[in-house]
Amino acid sequence: MSNCCESLKSFIKYCYPLSKFALLGVDWCGEFDCKNDFYISRSNVDFYVLIYTVSGKGVIKMGEKTYYAEKNTLAIIGGEKYCYYTANDEWKFKFIHLKGVASNEIVNAIINKNTIVFPFLDNEYFDKIITLIKNMEDEAVISRESYNLLLSAFYLENSAPQDEIIVAIQ
Repeated sequence: MSNCCESLKSFIKYCYPLSKFALLGVDWCGEFDCKNDFYISRSNVDFYVLIYTVSGKGVIKMGEKTYYAEKNTLAIIGGEKYCYYTANDEWKFKFIHLKGVASNEIVNAIINKNTIVFPFLDNEYFDKIITLIKNMEDEAVISRESYNLLLSAFYLENSAPQDEIIVAIQ
């Protein structure tokens, strides 16, 4: 990761010991306000990053494909694939590192389409999860809200019924 962020607002890192064993767990979340030379490059990680773009524009390379994260979009990246993301001029985004025993199956059910970036107008999901982490809420509550966030993104894509996610976690 480059050190080209103007600020790390609400930057929170709480490693819940059980986050990797929960259905969906969050161990890191916050908000970046980045300059144009910001970037992160990673591969083969045991988590996914959910990125909600507040303003500006980000460029995300996942595998061989390039995607653009613009205002009011949700990007789901990470896992075993190589990914690189960078600011295109300036980029302000909120992020959640998502883990858990069902994270692979649920995320793959969502991003098994042609895109990893979805329209997403409900910023409240991110704020709620960040607040839950700040307040050290119960992991089951955080898991439920993470599931609700992914489910809402899934429905916005209108690509499949809820049953596909339910099958993924069984």
